[in-house]
Amino acid sequence: MIFSDTAIKRIASASLALGALCAGGLMGFVCGWQPGVLGYLAWALMPYGVLGLILVCAYIFRVNRSVRMLSAWAGILIALGGPLLYIDAMFIHIDAQGALLVLMIPVIQTLVGLAVAIVATLWQWRGR
Repeated sequence: MIFSDTAIKRIASASLALGALCAGGLMGFVCGWQPGVLGYLAWALMPYGVLGLILVCAYIFRVNRSVRMLSAWAGILIALGGPLLYIDAMFIHIDAQGALLVLMIPVIQTLVGLAVAIVATLWQWRGR
């Protein structure tokens, strides 16, 4: 394969950290770093906790390499796709519905992450 397991694990971890940093920074920028921003930061960082838990479970439990790769690549795409959607909604396509999108991006990321976890679990279960 092109990438080894450790390289994919490092890339996935770095993309989760970068995505969480960007999402938290953009949410703090939008809210103005006021005292009430902690709730919005927790909301924006929720999918990164879920994705991190999925990746940790994929590597702790002895799952197939293909299932680990699915989890890692899906985590990379979801983690980096969120801040890109934030940037698009906040700066490129400025619209009134952009505020709703900013609140829904973490929900979408979490649901897609959970769908990937279900697919990976079924794939692992079917492979045994």
